[in-house]
Amino acid sequence: MALDADNLPARWRMRSEGFPYFTEYLGLAQAAGWDDLIDPGDMDVHSTDALVIVDMQNDFVPVDALNPKGGAFAVPEGNGIAPLIVELAEYFASKGAVVAACRDYHPDDHCSFIPNGGDFPQHCVQGSIGSHFYKPVGTCVQNLRQQGHRVEVVFKGFHEDVDSFGCFEYPNAEPSFQRLSYRGDNCCERPNLHGCSLSAWTGACILRRSNQKADVNAPPDVLSAHRRETLGSWFKREGVRRVFACGLAADFCVLDTVLNAKAEGFQEAYLLMDAGRAAYLPGLGEVGSGFVQDPVKLKEMMVEKNIRLIPAAAVLPAATQAKLAAPAVNGKTGKHFPQQLGPFALLSATSALVLSLDFAAGQWTASGAAADELLSRGFEARGSFAPPFKMTIDAPTRENLKLSEEAVFCAWCNPSENTGNLNGRAEAYLSTVSSSAAFLVNGGFVYLNKDQELVDVRGVSIGSGLSYGAPSRWKADFSTALVGRWHPVTLPYLLKTGAKLFAWINPGEVLAPQGGGEPWKVCDHGAFAYLFHASLSEQDDRDLFFELEALHACDMPRKCTLPVPE
Repeated sequence: MALDADNLPARWRMRSEGFPYFTEYLGLAQAAGWDDLIDPGDMDVHSTDALVIVDMQNDFVPVDALNPKGGAFAVPEGNGIAPLIVELAEYFASKGAVVAACRDYHPDDHCSFIPNGGDFPQHCVQGSIGSHFYKPVGTCVQNLRQQGHRVEVVFKGFHEDVDSFGCFEYPNAEPSFQRLSYRGDNCCERPNLHGCSLSAWTGACILRRSNQKADVNAPPDVLSAHRRETLGSWFKREGVRRVFACGLAADFCVLDTVLNAKAEGFQEAYLLMDAGRAAYLPGLGEVGSGFVQDPVKLKEMMVEKNIRLIPAAAVLPAATQAKLAAPAVNGKTGKHFPQQLGPFALLSATSALVLSLDFAAGQWTASGAAADELLSRGFEARGSFAPPFKMTIDAPTRENLKLSEEAVFCAWCNPSENTGNLNGRAEAYLSTVSSSAAFLVNGGFVYLNKDQELVDVRGVSIGSGLSYGAPSRWKADFSTALVGRWHPVTLPYLLKTGAKLFAWINPGEVLAPQGGGEPWKVCDHGAFAYLFHASLSEQDDRDLFFELEALHACDMPRKCTLPVPE
């Protein structure tokens, strides 16, 4: 369900133009009865208030020009809320309020990570660039600290045996751990590091950082956990009465922050709804086009704890709101398959996978250290690929794509025949954030030199960069011309529509119809065709194809078309 921003009740006061995911989510929230949770009035910010900025880190923000090495666990439009969060932080600080900027800070053996039996991909690993603040937010926090405001950086999730979505400690009770990953049989009683129960290691803490004046992303000192102060303790020491939370993801870490703030004893807790974005993943999320959590159930949680939702407009002055211009829509338009395909991103897997191509058999095989974890989980490290085609590509396009100068030919590689024993959530997350897994689960493109030797590998994932035109009707007489190239549809959100098979058609490729007749040049720039039946002898009015419309690097704003091959 999509909702035009103009149709929102006036009390919501949230801008969604230019944010198609947020627009859709507002529609879902309104349908779930969230109007009852919206506080319609304006609020004056005081020194007894606190703003908590949750997990505005590189790994939670999509890859863009400011974040070329992040996006490991990205929330769509997460970068789009950064300007609003910066304004909130500066305004709260100017009013003498407390500001806490929280960082997820996991060891590489964290219990929530897929290789360690958890559900999530590795993200915000201690010392990694992905754990750093997204640049606009980090710069703001650093400036406010240097100006002497009451601003602190706090850390959560740094104990390997327990996760923590929220920034306040979870009660030491079974319900707390129904949302959290942890190691051990008894989450409430089992003692752990320093003899504490696992719950004592939930929530966020202030950790001493010797280099914090010079670097907002400075790591905690080695023994700082011994003298940690919890966020709740610091807020109480500073006289905080009201807590306002924003950031990523709104329905997990931000929501748990306000829920636990009430449990911690703070009088009021508010979620700044338009300064957050909900977790979204097609194939895993079953709400709307791919949202992970049902707004109906979320409302029940918020009603039980008397949590209120407010727009940023409730606390920001009008002049500040006016200067926050709406962004241009990029990629998603609110349509979904089969009305639209993608957009997708191309993730470089050249250094992560070692591929061998058997041109006679049309088969690829994968090996190398980066694939070992996936192979150990039952992935078939082989699949089929389409005939290579010769590209004609200009220098600016090649530079934007960061494509090897040696690349002359390109070929589409179908996904692995078997994606192993990963559960659906793990597979969906992996295919989004890991370039090697994206290639194995979703397929991708390989680029070859003039001697047809491999020089580049790109996995296809959810994102932006590969844009497709409107669907066109597939001609059933030409299905058999692609015998051996059709592959079972694997993406869950495509399977839900009834799609059974798909195939890549090369740019400018001419197909011959079954039984003779006029040949068909399907497309100029390459296309994906989809059949809604498993037999090539059948036909269905829903059969269609999407021609590639634009191709650009995932972290570059400039679009460029894929030229017609010679």
